[in-house]
Amino acid sequence: MVTTRSQTAGVDEMIQFYDEKASAIAEFDGQTSRIFQSDENDKAWLDLCTASWPEASWPTNTRFATSQLKVEFSKIHHGEELDRLPNFTEAAFFAQSTLNSFSRISPSKELFDALTTKFNVTPRLREFAMSFGIKRREVDFGPPTLRFRAVNPAEDGHATSFECIYGFRYAFNTNGERPGDNTWSIRQTAVYQKFDAKEEHCIWIFLGASRETKSILQENFQRRAHGFALNPCLLHAMIIENSLGQWRWYIIDLAERVRSMTQRFALSDISATTPEERVNISVSFADRQRLKSLEDDILNLHIMLQSTAQTITSLKSHCSTMTTTHARSIDQTPILNLLTEALNQANAYLVKAEVLRKQVKGATTLLTDILTYDNAFVLKVLAEEARIDNVAMVRLSAQAAEDSSAIRIITIITVIFLPATVVSVSLYLLSAPPKLTESMQSFFSTQFVHIEVDSFRLSKSTWIYFAVTAVLTLITIGSWAWLPKFIPRMATYLTETWHRTTKLNRRPRALETKSEDMMSSWQYGSTPSFRPQPVLSRLENRTMRDTATV
Repeated sequence: MVTTRSQTAGVDEMIQFYDEKASAIAEFDGQTSRIFQSDENDKAWLDLCTASWPEASWPTNTRFATSQLKVEFSKIHHGEELDRLPNFTEAAFFAQSTLNSFSRISPSKELFDALTTKFNVTPRLREFAMSFGIKRREVDFGPPTLRFRAVNPAEDGHATSFECIYGFRYAFNTNGERPGDNTWSIRQTAVYQKFDAKEEHCIWIFLGASRETKSILQENFQRRAHGFALNPCLLHAMIIENSLGQWRWYIIDLAERVRSMTQRFALSDISATTPEERVNISVSFADRQRLKSLEDDILNLHIMLQSTAQTITSLKSHCSTMTTTHARSIDQTPILNLLTEALNQANAYLVKAEVLRKQVKGATTLLTDILTYDNAFVLKVLAEEARIDNVAMVRLSAQAAEDSSAIRIITIITVIFLPATVVSVSLYLLSAPPKLTESMQSFFSTQFVHIEVDSFRLSKSTWIYFAVTAVLTLITIGSWAWLPKFIPRMATYLTETWHRTTKLNRRPRALETKSEDMMSSWQYGSTPSFRPQPVLSRLENRTMRDTATV
């Protein structure tokens, strides 16, 4: 079935209408403040590079008049300036980051809208613009996929005019411009092209283009003066291939960082058997954190390279089926070969990134094993120290038990001799007035012992001393054995009694209320002569009886 141009145009209009309402750009208006510059004090701008003919010499046959092309550079500050642009064959607009890759891009929202309206740019460009602007950190490493729209398709279905948008990430070596050890910065570029074969001109819009991309575009414009037959896909192939150049050195830098850490882990001496020899172990948990950071960088690298490979595949597919008015005689093979080389290069970098990821995983496993072994060694040392402490504690416990036995013996001796001393002193004080100047009295200073020059004799009443001493000794020993058990029981009993008393003191009001309610109900009952005694009164009487009984 043959598809007519009107049917294809109707489908294109439906797709354009869908693009304007696409959910992917629904949040664009709410994020413009972080994406674009303010329009105050002419801070917003767009860099412009044009390849145009002088107004007085507009050629009738552009194929042979390209030597008259003039390349100019300028800045656009307001949307009105777009209406005064000269006739051009190609024009490139550059929206640059103002400070760094995490800052706003140079145009204002009004200038950006004027640009897209002037050249009827697809609304899908907003989807790529949302990847730029102020961000605390970078988390979206995969740009949107390539968008390709045919404009005024030919009868054979090939696109004589088209517009396409894509984005890619590239590595940039700051060469010490950034503080810290990491000298690499990951940046992004969005490329828009609208090629109109009927009007014989091409519009380029670059968001965040690098210096190398600008240089490639400028050289492309300069070469237009030496021949018109330049395929519109050629510049895409050059830009994409150039963006892959620095990934090689970025991957080498990552590989060196991974290798240095892996070698340090592998050469760590963990054979020491004493704590003194293991003080200088060369790994720590901080190394695990560095490995996690490296692993995240490699995973992000995988996402960026995979996205670039998909973009190259899409470009290659569209370029292989695309023809232009002036490019029919040009062989597409060199351009397709260049795109194939770029795709192979991206796939090779993907393989390297996967190998790096496995190396980081192996280094992480090795580091985890070393830290686990080191922790086990530390636990072993702590267990040995705990064993030594336990042995010391056993010795201290044995020594304490011996000391306790000695103290108990001394206590028993004191308990036995203390009553005897008290009795002897008391009897002496009863038998004779105390003399403060004399030394401590004892049994031999009482009247039970008569000391003579050559001998001494006991009195017949000596049994009184021993009887009183024995009784007092028994009372002392009994108190010593009984009081430690009695005092805790007494304390418990007193505590429970206090709690019961406290609860009883809280109940009278409730009992009075209950007794009043019962008396009020009985007052209107069938036996008015019966007056029950209140509950509180009964309790009080019972308490009084119990007290009297006691």
